[in-house]
Parts: sequence; C-alpha cells; structure tokens
Amino acid sequence: VRTPAFWLVALIWLVTMMPLSAVNLHQVPFITDMGVSTEMAAIAAGFVGGASILGRIGSGVLSESYSIQRIYSVCYLLMGLGIASLWATASAGPLCLIPYVLFFGIAVGGCFALTALLVGDLFGVRALGEIFGVLGLAGTTGGALGGTGAGLLFDALGSYNGVFALCIALSLVGAVLILFVRRPVAAEAQG
Repeated sequence: VRTPAFWLVALIWLVTMMPLSAVNLHQVPFITDMGVSTEMAAIAAGFVGGASILGRIGSGVLSESYSIQRIYSVCYLLMGLGIASLWATASAGPLCLIPYVLFFGIAVGGCFALTALLVGDLFGVRALGEIFGVLGLAGTTGGALGGTGAGLLFDALGSYNGVFALCIALSLVGAVLILFVRRPVAAEAQG
C-alpha cells in the first residue's frame, strides 16, 4: 500500500473495469437497437465468453516470455478495438460483431488471467490474497461505476455514442498506464 505501483495498479483496474463492465452489461441492448435479433445478440455475447478462453490461455502462454505489463497493454488495446468494432455495427452492419467478439473476448480473458500474475510479480506471494483483495476492490468499484454510468449516460444522451467513446478512451488510458507499472524496490515496499 505504500508503493506507487500499488496505487497505479489500483487506478488502472478502476479505469479499465469501467469499459469492460459497461460493454458486458450493455452489449445485447446495443446490438438489438441496431436491428439485430435478440437471439443473434445473445449468441454474440455468448461467443465473447468463448473467445475469452483464448485470451486466458494465450496470455498465460505469453506471460512465460513477455512482460505481464506489455501483455496487459495489448489486452487493453484489443478491448478498445473490440468496443470500436461493436460501435461500428451501427453504421457498418452486423459483420462488425465478428471482430468485436474476437477482440473484446480475447481482451477480457487475458485481463482476468493476468490479474493474479501481475500482483504476484509486483509484490510477491507472501501476502498475495490480501493485496489482491484490496486491489480487487478498485476493480469492483470500476465495474460498478461502468455498468451504472453507461446506463445513466445512455439515458442522458439518448444513444450509446458517448458510452462507446468514453469506453474506448478508458481502454487506451489503461493500455498506456500499465506500461509505467514497475516492481517496487524492497525499501519502498517496507515503507
């Protein structure tokens, strides 16, 4: 808690869980608002979950050779691309659901698979549960704000345009900020 790395990770998880939650909760209504059937929207949402398996496996494999922060950055970039693809459904049609499912699903799976790895890599495993639990509070708060905030923003603006623009921006912020996270030195961690 006394290290900049802890607070930066907390901020990143708060910021990036907002778009993840907002899109997860609002994907089906958005897709159906574009004239796609409820069944097709539900299938797309289900395939996001299936694609997340690829993200979980892939990020785990990649973490053996590359920095966790860089993999996270790619996941956040993919999340932004996925959200942009979903948003493009309004103008380009339902075929945009294919890159949405792949990019967003892989990103979500990768992000969740990397959480414990990042905490263990940065802070060690002696207090992994405690540290992970406190950092998880930031992510949970971001998730709550994202889902609720997206609904309020949609109600205020009458469309998802503002929601998607904000979600893409937050994904990109996360992609950049994660690259600045560094393992604390021993003296810094002991306070």
